[in-house]
Amino acid sequence: MNDSGGLASQPPTRGRTLRVLHVAPAAVIRANRALDQALATDCGHDVTLVVPRSYAVRNGVVVAEAAASGTSYRLVLLDRTRAHARAATWHGLGDLVRKVQPEIILSDQDPATAEGLQLKMATRSQRVPIVFCNVENVDRDYLDEARHALRRLRVARAALSAAVGVFVRLAYAWRDIGMWSMNLGGLEIVKHRRMFRGPVVHAPLGIDAAVFRPDRNQSQRQELGLVDPTFGQFGRLTPEKGILHLLEAASRLRHRYRFQILIDSMREHDSAVFAQQVSASAGAFGLADRVVRFTAAHEEMPRYYNSIDCLVAPSYPSQKYTEQYGRVVAEAMGCGVPVVVSDCGHLPDLVGPFGEVFPAGDVARLADCLGRFLSDPGAYRGRAELAHQYFLERLSSTAQAAVLTALFMELLDRRRAA
Repeated sequence: MNDSGGLASQPPTRGRTLRVLHVAPAAVIRANRALDQALATDCGHDVTLVVPRSYAVRNGVVVAEAAASGTSYRLVLLDRTRAHARAATWHGLGDLVRKVQPEIILSDQDPATAEGLQLKMATRSQRVPIVFCNVENVDRDYLDEARHALRRLRVARAALSAAVGVFVRLAYAWRDIGMWSMNLGGLEIVKHRRMFRGPVVHAPLGIDAAVFRPDRNQSQRQELGLVDPTFGQFGRLTPEKGILHLLEAASRLRHRYRFQILIDSMREHDSAVFAQQVSASAGAFGLADRVVRFTAAHEEMPRYYNSIDCLVAPSYPSQKYTEQYGRVVAEAMGCGVPVVVSDCGHLPDLVGPFGEVFPAGDVARLADCLGRFLSDPGAYRGRAELAHQYFLERLSSTAQAAVLTALFMELLDRRRAA
């Protein structure tokens, strides 16, 4: 098993067919179901995917999309309470577990959640192995937070933090569970800070290579009005994603180079107030005529990746946040697009030697990276071709399915040996 360092390159694992139950709140949209298709088609498993009928986001509710034609897994919709991710529960989940009788359960949540407890209770007699997911790469000591809150006489907050801290310790000691982490920081937290003794692996957040692939789109550029070299920043429009740093860095180059910036609105996730701030900043930096905004569904995004010349991910960390993965970066690599990223969180580990990395928050260094690209885009495109090959081998949904299948088999072997 690859439980340290970078991702192992593994071919699809075809062997014993397993009944896999995957509980995945974010798979309300088809774009987040690539892993299930890979587990079914590339690894040969019998997969049942459970998604909520609807899923709350910042600016509304996303209703579960129907299964696409040609889907090789079963899709089941259940009601899920709209609560904090750690407290949300599913209606009928236990009944579904008993009906499917899975040999492996895959949960997209941490074990110390209400969902984790539901699954553990539903499988306690059969001891069905459960694989949980860790996304956190900023370690939180809940018991220390409780002590700090108590010193400030915030009794309710102290009680809540203490309860979560105890739950985390108990849940991470459960038998017959494994973990996968999409980032190396989370891998370290799971193994050493939370003292998890079960098998744990580092796996990518797999992207569908059949969807996110090179397909240079000149007609899309014309529709968007892109006539100059174009930088893209895609994903949630929030301060920590660094869009204001990108605008400031680009403003330093506007008198020397012709370029444009394409920004993904993602309106269901955006703050309207911050979106207005971005527009005002573009004007203040003299870039109003160079910034192009668009809104698209996730399955339409490959057209936009293939319309830009370089993706920029200038995220910066805060006390409670650092980049957990960098999905838009992986998708850009899948489309053969050069990438420039900050050293925030998992981003430098994700791109490896195939992308340009600058210190998070350093606008001058970001401007240098953008200027080098505009001066010699061919050098970046050569690295992007290598990045695309790396994506196919290590970052695709096929690669993720192979890593997780190996983890499934290890858990089953451990249970038989116990």
